[in-house]
Amino acid sequence: MSNAIILILIAGGWGGYFLLHSLLASQAIKGRFSRQRCYRLSYNLIALITLLPLIWLHTLYRGQMVIQWQPPWTWLAGLMSLAALACFLWTLRYYDLGEFSGWRTCRDGRKDVTEERLVISPPHRYVRHPWYSCALVLIWCHDMNLAQLLTATLLSVYLVIGSRLEERRLIDEYGDQYREYIRSVPGLIPLPWKRLSREKADRLMSRMPPD
Repeated sequence: MSNAIILILIAGGWGGYFLLHSLLASQAIKGRFSRQRCYRLSYNLIALITLLPLIWLHTLYRGQMVIQWQPPWTWLAGLMSLAALACFLWTLRYYDLGEFSGWRTCRDGRKDVTEERLVISPPHRYVRHPWYSCALVLIWCHDMNLAQLLTATLLSVYLVIGSRLEERRLIDEYGDQYREYIRSVPGLIPLPWKRLSREKADRLMSRMPPD
């Protein structure tokens, strides 16, 4: 299989991946199936399984590197990757992974319901989408051939668009409560002068969402 065909398949594969998971996460589909006890677990398993063919395509690509970090930038990229990984591990303290993955809901036979109260964890006081931020750093801070560059670009665009679509849903759910959160905390790039104090986060979380 030629490199050109592999690149076309990778681009088409990511397009199909994004479309499938956007549809499964849409309110129309979730409204119909999210009350099923294994919906969230099924969604995450589909996300993992459909990722495997794309990983396989990357192993077939034999093109040269188009981005290669050189010292001292190599060291900077390494430090940024370590910081992003450490940040990701820090955020895990504030997620119930059994609930997030859907495993506990499926195991216990409970219906999958969304959180009714806005929750602002410590990482979310600094950036609204900490996992997306960490992912963007890890995506770009390494050497890349053309296939990897294509994937990095498509994933970055999807994460930015996905964060915007997710926030539209959260604004619909929490209204002015979430709008104030947006005004107080940056979306993807942490800014030292723009963050929520613990007290302000507690006050914001204490407000009840609109009926």
